[in-house]
Amino acid sequence: MFRIFKKATSKIEGENYKIGEDYVEARIDVKDFDAFIEKFKKFLDSPEVKSTFRCRELLIQSDEIDKILVRVDREEGIGFVENLKISCGDAFVGLILVKYIDRKLFLLSPALKRKIPLDEVKYLKFQWKAPIERVTVFVKPDDLEEFCELFKGFLEKYRDSYPNPLAARYAPIVKEIE
Repeated sequence: MFRIFKKATSKIEGENYKIGEDYVEARIDVKDFDAFIEKFKKFLDSPEVKSTFRCRELLIQSDEIDKILVRVDREEGIGFVENLKISCGDAFVGLILVKYIDRKLFLLSPALKRKIPLDEVKYLKFQWKAPIERVTVFVKPDDLEEFCELFKGFLEKYRDSYPNPLAARYAPIVKEIE
């Protein structure tokens, strides 16, 4: 879910978004992070969006990945927090922040691995990322008003589902241990 916004003449805040005079910060419900990034890259690659940044090529690159301790079904395990930098050439224009679980949660926790039904063990062979909280997207386009309209259209059309049954069962109940 994402509530869309009005023209930013001053700072606006809501439950899932924040707009300043020159930036947008949104929290987006995402179930399959890899699918989201693929669709978001296509969105950023559109000529209309590139023009809002006055940029010929917007890039998304992993900037930093750290482990986080998580709890699920009274068991502790490892999740991850990843920062992805959005850039135009050498200029920083945005950031994506995600906390997620992947197959390593089960591979590194024998207790959780034992809970996997036999017909779902095959999902431990594939790479996937399932966010455990809303994905935060922070962007600072040159043309904020136009970007907001385009972003609204992207979010209204965006739909996803969990990458597999393991992610669907566990991602909603995983909590980061602070």
